[in-house]
This record gives sequence, structure tokens and C-alpha cells, in this order.
Amino acid sequence: MGELAYRLGVALQDGYPVLPGFVITAPLFIQFLETVDWPDPLFADFPHSSFHLDIYNPIQLRSIAQCLQAGIMTQPLADNYRELIWRAVQSLKVSQVQIQPSIGFRDFQHLKTKNPAHTAQSLSTLITHAQPLLRNLICCTDRDSLIHTIHQMWSQFLGANHLFYWQRLGITLQHLQVGLLIRPVTSAMISGKTRLHLIGACTDALWGSASALVDGAITPDQYRYQNGTVIDQQSAVKRYVYILPCSASVSNSNLFTPGDVEKVSQLHDLSLDSPDPERGLSSLERQSERYLIPPSLAVQPVLSEERGLGLLKTMQGLGERVNQIFGPSEELLIEWSMYP
Repeated sequence: MGELAYRLGVALQDGYPVLPGFVITAPLFIQFLETVDWPDPLFADFPHSSFHLDIYNPIQLRSIAQCLQAGIMTQPLADNYRELIWRAVQSLKVSQVQIQPSIGFRDFQHLKTKNPAHTAQSLSTLITHAQPLLRNLICCTDRDSLIHTIHQMWSQFLGANHLFYWQRLGITLQHLQVGLLIRPVTSAMISGKTRLHLIGACTDALWGSASALVDGAITPDQYRYQNGTVIDQQSAVKRYVYILPCSASVSNSNLFTPGDVEKVSQLHDLSLDSPDPERGLSSLERQSERYLIPPSLAVQPVLSEERGLGLLKTMQGLGERVNQIFGPSEELLIEWSMYP
């Protein structure tokens, strides 16, 4: 199922709030690849055999990636799997879902034999660094849009940049597995990320969707903690808020705390990023809607001291659990969202 889905599963079992969803597992992806009628004999035994990639030949690398991606996009998924996935999505009772890649390793012991420097933590770090190469995607929950987006997610895994990254590290595709995590699209009240390290923690936080953190469109508030107390706080001027279009209304007071109701009602539609016209597919970053924030809310700290310390306690507890499973880490990054 990949590391992301596994970690979320652990968090859910330990009682942490996790959005509902399900995983399309790596074995299903392998079964699908086995059905592809590859036009090039080079891929005849793919995905069970490796082939040489000259990562320093960009023309060859791009050509191989395009061939692999075209095979994925043109090969239909078996009807029984289409129906199974669609029914699972319908059980979420939403009109849109977010699909996220979840990468893992198939044979850790073999990788360790090839390179004794590999540890569970070092491989986990490699996955974290690879995550930005694979976009999260949003789609509607009708059958055609859903299956098309799943194909798109799988094809990303075989993109030129992703192939280059792993080949450069000496790790072949046969040692990787990718699951797809499917969850409802919901607009957050507050989003951010917390970086835990040996002597404290740093948190970035902003109003609304976390997509603004991804593309750097908004400077977040920054909080530094040590020994369970705030040692530094920098409140940015947050002129915009990004809201996912699944919200019935941007002025809906549920998006913010009750004390912000009047301020939220003053939001003005600044721009709407239209989704890709192809089957309604778009990246999470593009499909967020950006709204202008009134000045009084723009300068208000996103996290009160009480809320920030409560969040820190939760993140530290989760971080300790992750370190128990994957081994101690000098630094751990956790992305989070708060919902009404």
C-alpha cells in the first residue's frame, strides 16, 4: 500500500483523526501492467524484468517514459476492478475525491544487501524526497473521470523525472511499489506542516487549503517551539485564502472559527483556477479557488498559543509512534489540516 497509506493507517489505529478513504494497492497496479500490450519488445517482460536506462541521455529517457505512459493510458482496466473501485468511492458519499500516490519498497532486505548503507529510515527519506515528483490529483466520482485519473496517477509513476530519480540512486522499478490513496475532497479551516527535530519543532500554518503551501503562493505564519513552549512567532500578511471548490459556499462559517464569521463573509472572489478540461482532471494546486482576505483577518495569527501547543502535542505523539515503527529520525515532516 506504500508508506503514506501505511503511516495513516497506523495513525488511525492509534486514535488520531484521519480522513476516511481506501487504497488501491500495489499488486493491482502490477496486475494491470501485466495486461498491457506493449508495442516495443523492450517491455515484453515488464514489470517483472528490468531494462537498461541511460539516465544521462534525455532523449532516450523521455522516449521510454512516453512509451510506458502511453501503454498505461490506452490499456483499459478490467471491468471487475472498475466496478469495485467505483463502489468503494460511492461509499464515501462525496462528489469529488483526491488521489495521492503512496510509494513503498518491495524487498528491503535485497536493497540492504546491494547497499549496506540503506536503512529503513534512509529509504523512508528517499520516498519523502520523491513525493514532489508525483502530483496529487482531484477528480469527480463518475466512473469515467475516476478511472481516467487512476490511469493518470499510474502513468506519473513511470514519468521521466521519476525514472531518473530512482535510477540515479541505483534502485530499479522492480524494487518499488505504488499504492493510490483515495480520500474525499474537503476544504480545511487551517492547514500547515510541522517539522519535528531533536531539539524542538517548527510549524508553518495558513488559512484554508494547504495547496498554497505547495506552490508557495502565500507566506505562512511560522512558529518555533522548544521544551513545549513557543520561542518565536512570525505572523505573515496572508492576503489570500485557497478554498477547494467542494465547499458549498466560501462564506460558509464552518470554514473558520465562530469568531471569524463576519470576517469570512467579507471574502471576495479574486480568481478561479479552472480545472483541466480533459474529464475535469486537475491537480490539487490548480483546482483550489483563491479569495481575497479582508485586512483584519490577513494579519491575524492563524494559531492561537493554546491551539498551537495542542497541535504540537499531537504531532509529537504521532512522531514518536512513527519513530517506533521506522526507527529514530533526526527530522520528521508532518502535513496536517484542521476541519470544522
